[in-house]
Amino acid sequence: MRLDKNMNGGEVLMNCSIATTQGVKVPDVVWMSAAFVKAFEYETPYPVAPEICVEVLSPSNSERQMREKIDLYLAKGAKEVWTCDDDGKMKLYDHAGEMKKPKFAPKFPAKF
Repeated sequence: MRLDKNMNGGEVLMNCSIATTQGVKVPDVVWMSAAFVKAFEYETPYPVAPEICVEVLSPSNSERQMREKIDLYLAKGAKEVWTCDDDGKMKLYDHAGEMKKPKFAPKFPAKF
């Protein structure tokens, strides 16, 4: 299932750089609203995070590293951060913590 097919407008980009307090980070996939694109266009690294940042976990990622990235993206303005493990299971986070389903794309599957 494609993220861009579950959103109302906006754009999906891969490997989009974001300036954080811990240097430039690059989520695997982001979704940005049309308003975000209009405000920041395509010049990266972005000073703020797009609305949704997605990280695909690899064996080299520690839980601590992923938690740090989640916190950095949320601190830079992401509304949601999604992680996908090697089994296709999604975990979703917002500023309140882990979510059961995404708010921006409620029909998006929790597992691929």
